[in-house]
Amino acid sequence: MQKKIQSGKCDMENIINAVENARIELENAREFFEGANDPLLVDYAIYLEQAAKSKYAYYLGVAKKNGITAKKSQLKMMD
Repeated sequence: MQKKIQSGKCDMENIINAVENARIELENAREFFEGANDPLLVDYAIYLEQAAKSKYAYYLGVAKKNGITAKKSQLKMMD
């Protein structure tokens, strides 16, 4: 389980790791959706993707509040 990140009380490395982990979780949720072939699994895959998107957006917001930026060349672009 990830450590809780509180605005203003975390270091740059933890924030960057949280953003990267959330991005990977979103990528995995999208891959799971692509492989889902049962209606119940599709519903679950949609739920996973929405949760992962929310987490990713949250951690990007934390990074922004803490002044952490990245160049486009440093980011793996999402579809």
